[in-house]
Amino acid sequence: MNNLETELTTIKKLIFSFIAFFLLVITFFIIDYIYTNFFRVANTESDYRIRHEFYHHTLAKSFNGFDGWGPKSYQVCTDMSGFKSSCGKVNVLNKKFDIAFIGDSFTEGSGMLYEDTFVGIFADNHPKLKVANLGVASYNPTIYLAKIKYLLDQNYSFKHLYVFIDISDIQDESRYSVNSSGFVISDHQSIKADSRLISLRDFIFNNFKIFYFSVRKLKKSLQTLKAETQNETDVFKLSRSEWTSNPNSTAYGLLGIEGSIMQAEKNMEELYRILNDRDILLSIGVYPWPAQLLEIRDNKNKINRHVSIWKNFCEQRCSNFINLFPKYKDLITQNGVEDTYKKYFIAGDVHYNKAGYKLISEAIIYNEDQ
Repeated sequence: MNNLETELTTIKKLIFSFIAFFLLVITFFIIDYIYTNFFRVANTESDYRIRHEFYHHTLAKSFNGFDGWGPKSYQVCTDMSGFKSSCGKVNVLNKKFDIAFIGDSFTEGSGMLYEDTFVGIFADNHPKLKVANLGVASYNPTIYLAKIKYLLDQNYSFKHLYVFIDISDIQDESRYSVNSSGFVISDHQSIKADSRLISLRDFIFNNFKIFYFSVRKLKKSLQTLKAETQNETDVFKLSRSEWTSNPNSTAYGLLGIEGSIMQAEKNMEELYRILNDRDILLSIGVYPWPAQLLEIRDNKNKINRHVSIWKNFCEQRCSNFINLFPKYKDLITQNGVEDTYKKYFIAGDVHYNKAGYKLISEAIIYNEDQ
């Protein structure tokens, strides 16, 4: 076989391989489309956590299924407004509430049944009150403000709003902003709200779940690998919680720590103004991450910066200031940091377990019942 024949044979093989690969990809997307639209049961995390045009992301309405948290899955239910609730309220629509809670994954209760979260425990102790859990993972003051404005415009009402401001909210403030159209966007969301790329992304999300979530899983795996190489797996040494002890941290985007704090306070001031105009009470709650347990132990009587910021903010604005730091100071004095972490946090996580949520609920119940 001469050189020309060899080259032609090679080209034919390449063309055949390309056609075979192309047909394989087409077959995959056909199967994905059929599965997504005709066979798939909507009861997993991919159906539970959805995008929202105005305030970036939320929870699906009337959901009864399962969400994943670490190696385990747990049952999750929402009511007809998309608020996490007991599974007996999936078909309940209510727009008038006595008390509403908003926050991030700690308030939502990621990894926990609704009944074991502090909102669920509080609601169970006050059956005559209508209680709403507006919290969703990765929320922050930018989204608190946007979501409450949206809900009030949609004729929802609350007599009292509790905002549980998380340690990670300061880093998240550096990641979220409001664009010229009034929509909340994240820092990687460079495309405009009316961009055709948004429509394409939504089309893929709605019709090709296998592909969409395979890409998402790959992205999460790469992020985990990056976190491991950067020593971001020790729950006591995470960049998201270091701002209270390390003023020189570079993990807070273009705004930096101070700019993120200013933006958070500005958004909370606007939220307070909106609530005050409607005679809605505002209360704020704060609680430590594992990193702050070390600060409590080492700094003795020094007030944590997270506590200081929101305590000062609350002085002329809040009905209650729920501060879990003194409780954890007592626990650390009695039991030490390691035993306190083991008893009140999910192992290997920054989030609270049922015992940790019970402490928060007790603090709320105490203040509400005074």
